[in-house]
Amino acid sequence: MADQSRILKIYSKNAVPLKLTLLGTAILAFIPSFMIMGTAFARMFACSFVILTALFLIGYAVSLPSNWFEFDDDKKTIRKAFRNRIPYDKIQAIVIAETPKRYTVSVKTNWMPPYPIASGLSKDDAEFAEREFKLRFPSDMIRRESYSKKRFGAIITIALLIVVILLANYFYRLYRMEPPEVVTPEKKEWLTATRPQEGATYQINGINFVLPNRFIQVKEDKEWLYFEDHTSKAKIKVGPGVTQDVNLKHGTVFGFLTGIQSDYDLFRLAYTAHYGLLPSLQNSHAFKELFEIKLYEISRTTLQGIVLQGIKGNKSVAELIVADNARGLHFFLSQPAEIGKISEELLQSIAASIQSGG
Repeated sequence: MADQSRILKIYSKNAVPLKLTLLGTAILAFIPSFMIMGTAFARMFACSFVILTALFLIGYAVSLPSNWFEFDDDKKTIRKAFRNRIPYDKIQAIVIAETPKRYTVSVKTNWMPPYPIASGLSKDDAEFAEREFKLRFPSDMIRRESYSKKRFGAIITIALLIVVILLANYFYRLYRMEPPEVVTPEKKEWLTATRPQEGATYQINGINFVLPNRFIQVKEDKEWLYFEDHTSKAKIKVGPGVTQDVNLKHGTVFGFLTGIQSDYDLFRLAYTAHYGLLPSLQNSHAFKELFEIKLYEISRTTLQGIVLQGIKGNKSVAELIVADNARGLHFFLSQPAEIGKISEELLQSIAASIQSGG
């Protein structure tokens, strides 16, 4: 039996090369980011990459002290970090596995499957470890395993093929969700486009707005107000932004990763992003059964918004969605299509009247 000897400590930074780890982390962050957000993937990718990299570094820091072993010939044990000991007489097999450019040493006992005791060994370290094992154990207990380049390439090819099949199925489903053709949004500075028509002032969610006098309030349900013009049968429903109900502005994981902090952000995905699951779902919902679609954007200091106008069935409809920092409003307008489209003048008037109420 050889004198007590100790194998050089092998740290986890050698187990997976840093460049390969960062590349894998980038791919792992990009694929779900693109599949969920489509061409609007940048924020989600950046956040995911930072989070995954941080987790890798934490894992590296945690595993660093344990990626070594040594022989204790006096006590007939292999000693690991944190006082873990594996008795010689319990070891049934020793496996030295060759992966691309690195080696991993594992031992199999009667109470556990092959257990890695050191990874990321260089060729010289692996050969040194093998010689030391042969001094202490019969040669038939020690075996080498290798992953040839062809085998490794085949695994990568199969994995890529599976990814391609999943992506093809994914894009096919998205293709079937494509909405009707949408007119390119027209940029407008609504505040200077027109002045609000004379009417009553209302406040919801800390935001003031004015509706023309011909609209009479007919109902109030929680935070939602309902108005009607009895002459034209036009109706308006106004309430707080839907996304505010889940408090996206104040730190949910979803809001942080996607940058969606208001109805405006969510709705804008419907026509600015392509290929992603979330934009396509929102796209399908926003433009469902809608024809002669026209979009406008609202931009005024902290106020951002979108106006969607079109025909749905026998009605002319419009949605006006605005966000002012953490707060938002959602307007639903409709009137019989036989009367004509909801006038742009009315939409401009409502948009121009919207002000923060404090």
